[in-house]
Amino acid sequence: MKKVLYRITVYVVAVTAVIALFASCHYKDFDEVAPRYRTRVIADYSRLDYDPQYTNLRTIFFPLTAEMDMPYLLDVRDTAVVRLPDGAYRVVAFSNEGTHETYSFDGWNWSSLFISAVHANSDGLPDSLRNVYDFPDRVCSYDTTGVDVLPDEVNTGWAVNDIYLYPKEITKQVHVRLYGLKHPDKAEMVRFTLGNLPVSYDISEDSPVDSLCTMIVRGGRDYSQKSLFYGDMNIFGTGSGRHKVNVLIEGIGFKVIMTFDVTEQIERQKDKQDIQIELYTDHDLYDDIPSGFNVGVDDWKNNNIIDVEF
Repeated sequence: MKKVLYRITVYVVAVTAVIALFASCHYKDFDEVAPRYRTRVIADYSRLDYDPQYTNLRTIFFPLTAEMDMPYLLDVRDTAVVRLPDGAYRVVAFSNEGTHETYSFDGWNWSSLFISAVHANSDGLPDSLRNVYDFPDRVCSYDTTGVDVLPDEVNTGWAVNDIYLYPKEITKQVHVRLYGLKHPDKAEMVRFTLGNLPVSYDISEDSPVDSLCTMIVRGGRDYSQKSLFYGDMNIFGTGSGRHKVNVLIEGIGFKVIMTFDVTEQIERQKDKQDIQIELYTDHDLYDDIPSGFNVGVDDWKNNNIIDVEF
């Protein structure tokens, strides 16, 4: 009986050790390593042109020293003091405003540092627009080619192991405005989609990824201007090819899609941080309301409308 209990104990210990080994094969938090040398990480948002009150930097230290093969993870709001093994690191930090949480992150090593948009809820959309993505939050990032962490006895105060992060904005903002819609009060919900946009951003290359997607945003109405509908989204870059905005309008008993080619507008503004898209139509939503008692809608009604250049 004792032998059986001994074998069971050994088996449980072995299985636990294996599980712990696999669980540890991820980013190390700083409390998982023996205390080493003081390092102060300071996030300076002064170079951003918007209020960073909700910004929190997910900071990753990638060791460049051969015997250290695990990245170290830290969240920095303003300043954080940690202890790191001495050696050389490459540092990356990225952030979002934390309002949408619509991106996923993959980055086991330096060459796979991608921030990606995730699939949106496509309920109620026509089949042609099923594969849509939520737009990412306003994202900023920082990277450096190398940081050295030195032993305490080499330090003269904090100066040697101070690491300053100066985030820069990597997302662009798109502001869509639709003018001229007649009987706008018949619209119960408005959504905008914009196609041929990069779905991911490669932090290590500091550029959008080639794979393209369509992003969607719920629109609103500006009651100070009777016929104005608007939608705002963030994008990783402008991508390539033709860009079309679909305006998806739902009312009681009807659904309408209006399509606008906005390629030239985006091309003119692709180097700007804020892209303004203006759409014009004289479409009358009153004409889309079904007559009689037939209020069922089998599919979306398409109205192909070309936007007016300005």
